[in-house]
Amino acid sequence: MRPTRPLLFASFLFASTTISFGQAILAPTLLTAPDQLNEGGFLNSVGNYVSFIASNYGLAHGQVWRTDGTVAGTQKLTDYQRAVQYQMGTSSTTFYFTTLIQFNNQPQYFQHDPVTNRHNTVPYPGSRDDMGYGIALGNELVFPSSTGGLYITNGSAAPKLILDMTLAVASKCVWGQKLYFGAMPRGTESNIELYVTDGTPNGSKLLKDIWPGANSGHPKNLTVINNKLYFTAESQVAGVRELWVSDGTTAGTKFVAKLGKTEVSGPMIGLKPGSPKFYFVTNVGGSPLDVSETSKCVVWESDGTAAGTRQLTFTTPLKGFVQLLPI
Repeated sequence: MRPTRPLLFASFLFASTTISFGQAILAPTLLTAPDQLNEGGFLNSVGNYVSFIASNYGLAHGQVWRTDGTVAGTQKLTDYQRAVQYQMGTSSTTFYFTTLIQFNNQPQYFQHDPVTNRHNTVPYPGSRDDMGYGIALGNELVFPSSTGGLYITNGSAAPKLILDMTLAVASKCVWGQKLYFGAMPRGTESNIELYVTDGTPNGSKLLKDIWPGANSGHPKNLTVINNKLYFTAESQVAGVRELWVSDGTTAGTKFVAKLGKTEVSGPMIGLKPGSPKFYFVTNVGGSPLDVSETSKCVVWESDGTAAGTRQLTFTTPLKGFVQLLPI
């Protein structure tokens, strides 16, 4: 039997437990009173707590909360007069968030330690939207600027420029002590390729020019499975996605298999630790979240090799939106 583990989800805020590969699910426990919490979102694991942003009933201002999975351990951490807008990257000990509080006509960013319940203002004069696309690298936040460039901050000093590029980092992934992401050179409107940074200017570089020349490889769906980086990209025909794998080096970043004119819907999910197999869903004939009858979802299995990458077949055809869930 698989060891039990809590599953947190927000409607109000509940905790549940899955047992024996999901064959039994215990009744969820309500962690907050129905008249206490309106809605919760941006759930992130930070140390032994889960932090999230939520608003009380009757109030429009979202605040930062935390929970240890118990009723007594669920509490509000902030009480700002203006709303906490969204939460950014998290690490093992800290997370970053922004509020609608203005100072010198600029938004306020904060670094918060939910264990000690202390938060500090992050000095940054840029756009409010910038840090919303950030991701934690260690205890620091790496984020793109809307005016160009990749920055890093530890929350106490002004952010530092580590890569002077025009960036498109909707898909990004931390692996080991490095961040992998898609970016494009300044002054271009395409040519998005795979980059890597260790948080320093000298350690920020192009990892792989997937589609050489002026074309764009558009790396997406970056996921680490069994100490390898998997992602999808385009290298031959625009719109035709391919599965790629990387060991973190240029020479070790290689094409695996062609997926077709489609998009991956949802995450790539490993079967279990140590197993080479993982699964993902592609959607043909619609957007990744298309639930119409005309869309066609395909479930894939792969072990990271061309021979081991295949579509799974089912007795009943899959239609509409299909999502894989780890249990």
